[in-house]
Amino acid sequence: MHRDRTSRSLARAHAVRHALACLLVTGALAAAPTEAGTWLAAALERNGSPVTSLSDAASRVQRRYGGQVIAVAPAERDGRRGMRVKVLLDDGRVKTLFVDERTGEVVDRRGPD
Repeated sequence: MHRDRTSRSLARAHAVRHALACLLVTGALAAAPTEAGTWLAAALERNGSPVTSLSDAASRVQRRYGGQVIAVAPAERDGRRGMRVKVLLDDGRVKTLFVDERTGEVVDRRGPD
């Protein structure tokens, strides 16, 4: 009986440590971009991580282009589902981009820059 309680306590402690580690990582990525956080986010995007929300799509575009995101909406392009993101660039231009929901790829809707 005592051993069962000890095993459960250890398992609970491990689960709490894991949850705290996850919160620290996600908190670090959500905070102001750091070199490590930016590197990790870029690595996830390069490896085809899916876009999970409108705010995720907006973050990807803002990291890549800078400026200020002014609109995000669900969209479809060439049969692919994703998000349409409009960003006000630092030079005053408005750029409309498509973020593929499955791959996370950011595509300029009008072609190359």
